[in-house]
Amino acid sequence: MTKERIKYGNLIHLAAGTMLEHIKEEEEREYFESLASQYVASKAKNYNLARSIVLDLHNLEESYMQLSIVALCANAGFKLFSLDVDLPNLLEVIIGMSCYQKIKIVEALRIFSAVSMRTIKELNRLRNAFAHGYKNEDTEYNYKGKTIFQRKTIECLITDHQRILSEFEGLLNKIKDT
Repeated sequence: MTKERIKYGNLIHLAAGTMLEHIKEEEEREYFESLASQYVASKAKNYNLARSIVLDLHNLEESYMQLSIVALCANAGFKLFSLDVDLPNLLEVIIGMSCYQKIKIVEALRIFSAVSMRTIKELNRLRNAFAHGYKNEDTEYNYKGKTIFQRKTIECLITDHQRILSEFEGLLNKIKDT
């Protein structure tokens, strides 16, 4: 009977600990949500979530562009001219460029399809709207003519982003195979 009480007591203690952890996590989530809402430009429905998704996707696509430029420069420099390309320095230079400049280079190199380039440009425009706190009704918050604050529009953006990722992976595979 004593062993059963100890086991039962351990279960109660474990459950209480788990409950306290959950409460702390919930308090922390509420704190961050409250803090984030103080620093955003809008209180519009879905603003914070759409902003987070757009900024995350933009960050990923900018990384794809950077890596694509570096990979092509390094590969071409090595293969065509037997250059000893300083990859870390090259990456640092490209990272220091504006996103607009990276878009122009990627577009000139035709790394991504015309459809993907339109998506990249629209995503950059959306990023600017969020980053610079445009007013809610500004058309810069539209993606393919529809407001980014709707589920269908975000889903469309994510689908288009997945196509860009697929093209990027295809490019890396081509470089690897040469």
